[in-house]
Amino acid sequence: MSALSRNKVAGALIASFFWSFLFPASGLERAGTVADPSVAEIEKLEKLKDRTKNRDDYKKGSKAGHIDYIALFQRESRDEAWAPQAEFAIARSLSALPLESSGLSRPVVRCATNVCEIMTVQNAAGTENLRTNWQVLLVQLTKSEKLGVSVADSMVLTTSVDSERTGFVSYLLVDRGQPI
Repeated sequence: MSALSRNKVAGALIASFFWSFLFPASGLERAGTVADPSVAEIEKLEKLKDRTKNRDDYKKGSKAGHIDYIALFQRESRDEAWAPQAEFAIARSLSALPLESSGLSRPVVRCATNVCEIMTVQNAAGTENLRTNWQVLLVQLTKSEKLGVSVADSMVLTTSVDSERTGFVSYLLVDRGQPI
């Protein structure tokens, strides 16, 4: 694993560790039943991002006017005045979701300047049920305007972590009232 990849994984693990202390949303989570993503799961999600941004169809979509969220998130500097507050608001909103009963790991939230990234892993039963599927829960949360930030657009990448779990990397383009 390259030094850059190790730094990405370390950053995600630090964010996961930090949020797990701030947002134990229910008694079940306080008892430790909602797991943080493992190092191996985060590494797999980082590889998904690298594979996706190098795919020809993804590159063509970016050239056709679609936003390349992966590159934008990686390219953006971190707005230290805004990002921690946005991460806190998003993590607080996500902690209200039925994480344990939906088979979700504790989401890892990181924000830059205009884009926030959320990584989570879900078991097969949660993914197959439309009431607990991560993508459905995230869309419902953004439409309800209870996410803590105003979302202008989003993108979700998925990958099979193993035969029992699916990994998700979600990008939220936050409407901050300024050009990107």
